[in-house]
Amino acid sequence: MMSANPGPVSQMSGRLLAQLDRRRQRVLRVPEDIPLVAEIVGDRNKALALVRRLANTGWLSRVRRGTYVVRSRSATVDVAAIELIGELSPANHLVTAGRALATHRLSDQSFRRTIVLTSTNVRDWEWLGESVQYAVVQDEDIWGGRPTGRNRRPTVIASPERAILDSFAHPLWGVSHSQAVRALRIALSRPGIAVKLARAAAKYGS
Repeated sequence: MMSANPGPVSQMSGRLLAQLDRRRQRVLRVPEDIPLVAEIVGDRNKALALVRRLANTGWLSRVRRGTYVVRSRSATVDVAAIELIGELSPANHLVTAGRALATHRLSDQSFRRTIVLTSTNVRDWEWLGESVQYAVVQDEDIWGGRPTGRNRRPTVIASPERAILDSFAHPLWGVSHSQAVRALRIALSRPGIAVKLARAAAKYGS
């Protein structure tokens, strides 16, 4: 559970938090980032102990096992779920349906469930009231996206045309038919989208 007021910081903890801040690293992963922590404290066991201590005092907020959000210098947690997806998902992934529509301003709905396509099984997770759910598809079916953000592993969000097609084809992914139609109407008012949509539909094969 996230602590509203994190506890005091030891010298070692302060050094690690400062190092992460300089690197603009807002996510700490175990065991992937343990070598970075070990550079400060000396060895792997001490590094693991320091991570546990920072988690217990609230400076690291657990997203799921082995993955933590690092609080900013002002002790705030200002990382959105969409920013975490790239860090917590396979490199080949795609955020689609409602969350992608909202990102492209094709919907004014507040979607609290984000659908992410991957070719392998990934456990669903939740962050700050937003659930992230994974749908397994064939590797070749993950296309039509663009990386966004400045994270080490950016989140890939579906293009407007791909998000629209997925919304029509998979109503269980949280976009109603009327919402999909409205998104299509908005998209078609934008220059060049009709050709992109036609090409995407041909590739989609549905």
